[in-house]
Amino acid sequence: MSGFDRCVPEIPSTRDAVAAEMRHLELSGGWPHHVVAELAAIARVVDHPSGTVLFREGDPAVGIHIVAGGQVALQMSVPARGVVRLLTVGRGELLGWSGVVGWAQSTATARTLAPTRLISFAAVDVAELCERNHEVGYRLMQRLAWAVAKRLTATRLQLLDLYSHEAPMIPPVPGAQV
Repeated sequence: MSGFDRCVPEIPSTRDAVAAEMRHLELSGGWPHHVVAELAAIARVVDHPSGTVLFREGDPAVGIHIVAGGQVALQMSVPARGVVRLLTVGRGELLGWSGVVGWAQSTATARTLAPTRLISFAAVDVAELCERNHEVGYRLMQRLAWAVAKRLTATRLQLLDLYSHEAPMIPPVPGAQV
């Protein structure tokens, strides 16, 4: 069973119901109806209870998700620190972008912090749709770039915090040339 197949329970939903839900999200709300409709055709709505691990760092990257409700913590294992929460994502944000851009493995662990509703897609279906319909691909890749930039900023801030305690400021030696 793949990680994407573990996404249960699936909510019975029609293409129109998924499209209507997507139109109410900041991520896709301003997109043309035909773009939302094409994505809705390959999507499913899935509810998860609090504490559910959606995917783990190093797992095959098989799905991409839009958070329709709830919150998800993105965590990474850091040597000598253990599990570190990098970011919390909520309504309208993307999860699991790795599979769409050709990465074979998930780069973080995603765990729900509250009951969470996802609009989920098989990464391979999204990649194929983006190849077929460049307008869908362009709009989705814009959002993916934003999500990746947000993750990079969060990681940078974590690194600054990690190293800020290890390198004490050394006062200059009197009379030394700098």
